[in-house]
Amino acid sequence: MTTNLTPPGELLLTKLGINPSNLAADFPSNKLDQYIAVVNWLKKYKPKPDATNLEKVKGCLEAFYHLCKLEEWEKASKILFTCLNTPTKDELHNQLGTWGYSREQIDLYSKILSKLSPNLDAIFLNALGNAYASLGKHTQAIQYQQQSLVIAQKIQYLLGECVALRSLGITYGNMRNYARATEYLQQSLAIAHKIKDAQQEGICLRVLRCVYHFMGNHSRAIECYQQSLIIAQKIQDVQEQGKCLRELGKIYFTVLENKGIGNKFSRQSLIVARELQNRRDEEFSLINMGFDYYIIGDFSNAIDYLKQGFVIAQEIEEPWGKVNALGKLGLIHFCLEDYAKAVEYFQQGLNIARTSQDRLGESIHLKGLGLVYYSLKNHTKAIEFYEQNLILTRQICDYQGEEKALIELISTYSSLGDYDKAIAYNQQHLALVQATQARLYQRLGDRHIYKPF
Repeated sequence: MTTNLTPPGELLLTKLGINPSNLAADFPSNKLDQYIAVVNWLKKYKPKPDATNLEKVKGCLEAFYHLCKLEEWEKASKILFTCLNTPTKDELHNQLGTWGYSREQIDLYSKILSKLSPNLDAIFLNALGNAYASLGKHTQAIQYQQQSLVIAQKIQYLLGECVALRSLGITYGNMRNYARATEYLQQSLAIAHKIKDAQQEGICLRVLRCVYHFMGNHSRAIECYQQSLIIAQKIQDVQEQGKCLRELGKIYFTVLENKGIGNKFSRQSLIVARELQNRRDEEFSLINMGFDYYIIGDFSNAIDYLKQGFVIAQEIEEPWGKVNALGKLGLIHFCLEDYAKAVEYFQQGLNIARTSQDRLGESIHLKGLGLVYYSLKNHTKAIEFYEQNLILTRQICDYQGEEKALIELISTYSSLGDYDKAIAYNQQHLALVQATQARLYQRLGDRHIYKPF
């Protein structure tokens, strides 16, 4: 027998203060139809055995909409904050995001926003921003997250401030603005310390790891992840443990080149995501697994995992996953010398990256297209994509990407016999290497200065 995701209707109605046997006496006649609808959706709605998760909670969602029509905002909010019978016991509005129903979240929050307390507005605005971020709409996400932050600061709601700052850090990180991302995340981490919220502290540390990883500071990244994993295990946050395992698997597999441990972590994270029905985490883990198999040359398994991840990304309308999976599929087909298929994947990913303002994704796909056209001896077309990529890597301060773009341009112009251009790019490459070394020495110096006794 399958356990219902939602609590019994009678229990929810009691929580809402609605007595089904006394509706006519308790409510005016012009509102009676709406209250009857609330009762019917909560008591009589039965999802089919093969229902989707969204269909399984439809009774609660429809009750919410009818309560909104009645302007019973407090009762409507109680529906949103109802804990479901899922492994994480998450509240309905949060669980929708876990399942990947971002558009449904946006609809819910938009109806109840500004109807209750400033405290709840801070929560709903941040959640609204996160839903837009999941759809790749970063500008709208930041607008809502900033509004949430302003309200939380105004009413001295420290937990809300901590969460809003972290959300802003994540969004700026996804936009590859790592300086702003780090700034917001460090502020969020400081508040988490102040209010002694271990869960928020652990999440902040994990997200900071992502930023440090993309900035090339892998030792700092591993340190943050290990701290985050310890906290998640201590407070028994299974969902956060799964996220940490996934990212540690990525680092061990690609950076530390310990493929055994890396693969173990990746598999564990996939199991956790599936047990918790976290579609977004499942998608991320599948794509990571696909890349792991690509690295060891098992292209068949790599393609299988990447396509599984891509399907989920399409279902939940998650642009980052689509861009990531398409880029890796393009790379595999490039290695297989199936250039037509590689171009198809890279071009499709490039279009999605540009639409969703994923600048790192855009850079990766531009490089991929350049590589394919170079292999096809179409040097003019290759240069076109390489030069676009060079401009982009400089805009997002991707120094490793910039160096690779310069090397590719040097090689391509040399193949054409245009040595003046090749030399010019070589000089830029030399200047970049020298600047990178200077930053490395500065970082080493800082670590020495602040090294604890």
